[in-house]
Amino acid sequence: MFADKFCFSDGYSGTVYRGKLDDGREVAIKWIKEREHLKDMFIAETETLRHVNHKNIIQLLGFHASGSECALVYEYMNNNSLYSHIHAIGSSTLMSWNARIKVALDVAWGIEYLHEFAGPRIVHRDIKSSNILLGENWTTKVSDFGLSVLLPKGLDESEEYPVAGTGDYADPVYLCTGRLTTKSDVYGYGIVLLELLSGYKAADVDKDGWMLDTIISRILQGKIDLSLDRNMPTEALFERIEVLTQMANLAMDCVRKRAVDRPSMSCVVDRLRMITQRLLVVCL
Repeated sequence: MFADKFCFSDGYSGTVYRGKLDDGREVAIKWIKEREHLKDMFIAETETLRHVNHKNIIQLLGFHASGSECALVYEYMNNNSLYSHIHAIGSSTLMSWNARIKVALDVAWGIEYLHEFAGPRIVHRDIKSSNILLGENWTTKVSDFGLSVLLPKGLDESEEYPVAGTGDYADPVYLCTGRLTTKSDVYGYGIVLLELLSGYKAADVDKDGWMLDTIISRILQGKIDLSLDRNMPTEALFERIEVLTQMANLAMDCVRKRAVDRPSMSCVVDRLRMITQRLLVVCL
């Protein structure tokens, strides 16, 4: 086992330790807890990640399985999760709109790869800010593929698996019907965009209910300035409001109630690239 001082995450699916390989590379080692269903997640993760190779997807370097012991070895991401930077770390590189839009595009590229270019195509099934990791030079990568599903060749959906995921990010169509499609990931991604814009957690509530419902209502009313993270700097906000409005409208499209009305991740990437280009112009 590992010394407690090297532990930096202890969650439902396992404990993650920081380690170092013989060649000096730092790694993250997830030690899977001894529960039968978690072994299924271990198998899903190893099966999925052996099919992928993309700069915005976490790299699996190796694994260990012997009896009740299971461990996964990943590249080490030294700047923690997107969740921690939005909600926990007071002073962060992500306290700028330029940085947040770059993260949004990086994540979109990673998910687009899973949906369109991986062989076989993959639905992540648990897109959320805590599963998005930040590494050297703030490179952003999608992680945690324990719930991922490989789509059958030639098909755009799967009903073979029990409904799973994280409630506040989960596609309501999938929750109701059990029909899993790439648009289920698009919904989770839309919730992440709303987190990036508003600074609220997906699970935040107030006396009126779910906070993101309040943010969605404000965006639909055109009150973008009232929808933005109050902790972000306000300098040059006027120049960026058009760009942030476009990003908010994209988030709205991603969380549409009918899955068929949501954009594909390729469309999301195209729109974010245009938003990024526009941002470069307004920042001149």
